[in-house]
Order: sequence, then structure tokens, then C-alpha cells
Amino acid sequence: DGHRQYSGRYPYPNGDMYHKDEKFRLNQQLADLLELCLKHGHRLYETHYFQFA
Repeated sequence: DGHRQYSGRYPYPNGDMYHKDEKFRLNQQLADLLELCLKHGHRLYETHYFQFA
């Protein structure tokens, strides 16, 4: 299914060649991407604003 659990820490070196702090690095990359999207006004879904009478 393409999903896997990341451990908080990995011994280094390891057989899969993950970084010692793989989960932190992935979360930081996601945070950077979301910050970029917010900075430039992109969003996943278009929101509709309603005007109440």
C-alpha cells in the first residue's frame, strides 16, 4: 500500500541506509513545503465563502 511506519531513531549505519533522524527530516521537509504553500497562497481545496442575509 506504499505506507510504512518510521522509527524515531535508527542506528547508523543501517542496512536500509536511513538517516539517524529520518522521521524528523521527513517532518521538517513537510513543514517546509506547507510553509511555502501558505506563503504563496496555495491550498489543497478551494473554499467557498458564504454571504449571510
